[in-house]
Amino acid sequence: MVVVGLAWSLVSTAGFGFANFADLYLGVPCAIEYPELGRFLGRWVMLTFQTNVFCLGYSLLCTGLCTAAATWPSRELDEWVVRLFPLYFMLALFLTAGYYTTVHFNKSSRDGRKFFAENGYPYIILSKHASHGHATALALMMSAVLNEAPSVRHVIFSTGPFLLEYLLLTCLNYRLTGKWMYPFLDDAAKKNGVRGVALVMLIIIAIGAICGLFGKIIIDFRLHYWS
Repeated sequence: MVVVGLAWSLVSTAGFGFANFADLYLGVPCAIEYPELGRFLGRWVMLTFQTNVFCLGYSLLCTGLCTAAATWPSRELDEWVVRLFPLYFMLALFLTAGYYTTVHFNKSSRDGRKFFAENGYPYIILSKHASHGHATALALMMSAVLNEAPSVRHVIFSTGPFLLEYLLLTCLNYRLTGKWMYPFLDDAAKKNGVRGVALVMLIIIAIGAICGLFGKIIIDFRLHYWS
């Protein structure tokens, strides 16, 4: 059984393909926009970049699975699509919500976009919207068409390693640059030191796990009550 349709996979692939294109080629180079934060690890230190790259890879996996299903059906690939869905859903859900609630309307962010738009990067506003704006819609779309729900174990073992990787990368980048990537981490460090940062990171892990679990709940509900 193919667990997701080709048309939906292509929509997701196109959406995250355009998000990566907008981030890389319509926006401001990382060395210019984030000269200190990206000095050692480049764009890879940005959650937006990691999210769009992973979600594009996941979408391509779904597309390849659907394309090959007629001649080379693979239950193993079906299982990987299901196993990795909570991570796809978590990242895509958070990308849009996180950007528009914490970054886009922030005064320093608005001033930064205005500065770059007036100094050689006229498409930066389009780039920011295109690399963040439709991810949640794609996550919800995929949760509405996946034909098999992931297990709680899949949620834990897909979202957990990524969250650990990203938070460790954030700490490593701080050690290299002396700067936290996000203002709320700066605030936590100034108020409560290492304990404050650790508490914020634990909250982030909990929110991430809840987002992944929410994707599972949507599919479970649809398969049990709408099918």
